[in-house]
Amino acid sequence: MAERLPYLLSFITGQSDPRRHALSPEQAAFLSALPAPEENKLRRNFPWRDETPEHRETPLLPASYNNLSQFFAAQRKNFAIRYRADLDAWANRAEKHIVFAGSCGMELLRRLDPPEELWRRLQIFAYGPVWPVKPPCKVFAVLGRKDWIARPLYGRGDAMVEANHLDYLQKAEVLDLAKTFVQQATAR
Repeated sequence: MAERLPYLLSFITGQSDPRRHALSPEQAAFLSALPAPEENKLRRNFPWRDETPEHRETPLLPASYNNLSQFFAAQRKNFAIRYRADLDAWANRAEKHIVFAGSCGMELLRRLDPPEELWRRLQIFAYGPVWPVKPPCKVFAVLGRKDWIARPLYGRGDAMVEANHLDYLQKAEVLDLAKTFVQQATAR
């Protein structure tokens, strides 16, 4: 097995197109702007597999349906079983994981049922989180003042920004918060 990186930055969000987990252009640009060497940035979304078709824009209605379907699928026990090998492969890439969890991403991660040892190595930057159950690790939650999906579902966040549910990664304020989060997480 290859030597683990000291830390890895990666995304977990619902999949607007379940056949693909390549980063969207917004996610890729956001990741590029973060203060970390390129080797510490995983350029794939959950389930983090090496092979994936390129990103393709999905219209809002089917994307919403796919994300909601994945959220409900995650509530079943077989979700964790189905993705166990993906979780293990991802976990073994680095000593510490800095995760950018958008929308239902934090709940997907929680439903993957990571072992306690992995939770100790996770730090989550959640933007627009839609589920109020916080996992047993450090979480910094960012909510948009115009996010009428996440705000009523999640409750109070650690930071409020001028964003709606679909444009967090396009906001300079969110990027600044993420840069600070990464700097603090990698300084320890």
